[in-house]
Amino acid sequence: MAKDKHDAGLVEMHKDGESIEVHPTAVRSHEIAGWTLADADDESVVAAVARRAADVDAARLQAEQHLAAVDSAREEVESLRSENASLKARLADAEAEAHRQGEARERAVADAA
Repeated sequence: MAKDKHDAGLVEMHKDGESIEVHPTAVRSHEIAGWTLADADDESVVAAVARRAADVDAARLQAEQHLAAVDSAREEVESLRSENASLKARLADAEAEAHRQGEARERAVADAA
């Protein structure tokens, strides 16, 4: 029974007296290699191949969209890292300036006393 479920949707192809069953998404590549559909006139097989090809195209488009989103997110992360580094540098400069001003006040108070 498991094999029947696994074989569901496969199409038969022929070449040089041999027969194989392939997934509909592999039909085109097998045709390029010289294989032909066993039931090339069968509209249901052709329709199944067309549906599978459309599914593959849709999945490819979705993958490309996801990759574009990932690239965009990476760019945003890099921008935020750069901004974070800049803010850390500004904070360090501000802390150093505050420390210098504090020391200057202490010297001024000591000199005034």
